[in-house]
Amino acid sequence: MTLRFASDSWWPDLPITSYLFADSGSYLLFLFLEQVIPYPDVLVYWSESPPADLGPPDANAVLLGALSAVSVARFDLAPQLVESGGTLFLYSLGHQRQIGSVAFPLSAEPREDSGP
Repeated sequence: MTLRFASDSWWPDLPITSYLFADSGSYLLFLFLEQVIPYPDVLVYWSESPPADLGPPDANAVLLGALSAVSVARFDLAPQLVESGGTLFLYSLGHQRQIGSVAFPLSAEPREDSGP
């Protein structure tokens, strides 16, 4: 497994460090929570385009899973999601709004914004 990206700046207002690994055409995304985030019921979505006005996901958004109070969350990402482009975003059910997003595709070169 190869580390493609490591960043603590994908979610600037949240204490989350992200790691994206690639292995034989598949991708694994790990989100490490540095501390409890102040949003209830956070869901992780993928969409071809970002939701409008920080609102709810549209009908085409793909639910990847929940981001719970545990310190590490793992998500399997299909290659077409990472390589074709789109937006990975966090949505708080409790607040009924998007709380962060990052656009794909990322740069082809591996990078590390900051270390763990």
